[in-house]
Amino acid sequence: MIAYQLGYGIIPRLGWSGADDAVLCHQCDFAGCLSPHHSRLGTNSVNSTEYHLRRSNLASPLGDVRGPPGAPAPRRPRPHRSRLR
Repeated sequence: MIAYQLGYGIIPRLGWSGADDAVLCHQCDFAGCLSPHHSRLGTNSVNSTEYHLRRSNLASPLGDVRGPPGAPAPRRPRPHRSRLR
C-alpha cells in the first residue's frame, strides 16, 4: 500500500466500512511483489471475483496445487505398519 501511495498519491480511505469501499487489488500472483504498477483500486467483491477466476486457471501460479516455487513439498501421511505386513 505504501508503494502504491508513493507512486499514485494518498488514498483517502481504504476499506474501512463496507464492501463498496475502495481496496487495493493486486493484479499479479507473486506474493512478494511490491510494484505499484501491479496494484489498482477496486472493490472487495471485484477483488474476490478476480482472485477466484485466477485460482481456477491451471496456468496461473494460484492454480498450482504444488504451491509456490521453492516451497517444501507437502508431507504425505505414512502408511500404518499393519498395512505393510
